[in-house]
Amino acid sequence: MNKEKENIDKLIVNTIRRVGHERDMQDIETLRSYIAMKGDNIARAKLEEQEVSNNRFKRIIISFGSIAAIIAILFSLNLYNDYRQMDKAFSTYYTPLEYDSNLFSRGNVFASIELPDSLKFNNDTAKILYTPIVSPIPIELNSALEYYIKKDYFTTLKVFNDIHTVDKNYLIYKAICLIETNNISDAITLLNELVADGESTEYYQDANWYLAIANLKNHEKNEALKILQEIEQYNSAYSIKAKKLIHELQ
Repeated sequence: MNKEKENIDKLIVNTIRRVGHERDMQDIETLRSYIAMKGDNIARAKLEEQEVSNNRFKRIIISFGSIAAIIAILFSLNLYNDYRQMDKAFSTYYTPLEYDSNLFSRGNVFASIELPDSLKFNNDTAKILYTPIVSPIPIELNSALEYYIKKDYFTTLKVFNDIHTVDKNYLIYKAICLIETNNISDAITLLNELVADGESTEYYQDANWYLAIANLKNHEKNEALKILQEIEQYNSAYSIKAKKLIHELQ
């Protein structure tokens, strides 16, 4: 009898333990599920927060991008209008320099010749006759000028380039050929060299005017205005045109 009771007691204890263990395992699984669910929620919350943050950042980037695009468009429109203005001014005020046939004679050296006695009048002191000592224009230069007069600027430039040494009085025509053949940077370089020779030169006023015009063609508005303002102050043959052009550009 006692033996049976012990067996029954053991069975009850084992059953209780087994049931307790199963409940414990259920509780553990429930706890694990709860933790996993909470973890997913936390992870999902963090992900959503990150997405919100990214979207906010993207909106900021898009906003900055839109502002930059607007600024770029406005700048481009302003630049475009400036270029149109300068192109129009160039077309209006630029005409090729006419060849000055008196240029060479103004640069001649004059020699004095005393008249013989037979040509004296009333025993006056011998008359002094001044006559130019004319040095003929080199054949190559003469050829270049002939092409220039015919407005064949490409051929004129080619001939000029083949001449080793050219009197600076004639280089202004080479500068015009450079403008006419759209070699604007080279024209500006040459014109700057001629202007640097000073106001006393035969070609200074022409070179300064065409330097301003060439800068317009090159879309260098500030540099063109600077030169035009200098021309206006010189009271030269180009002063009136310079003043009018300044007004149109400002």
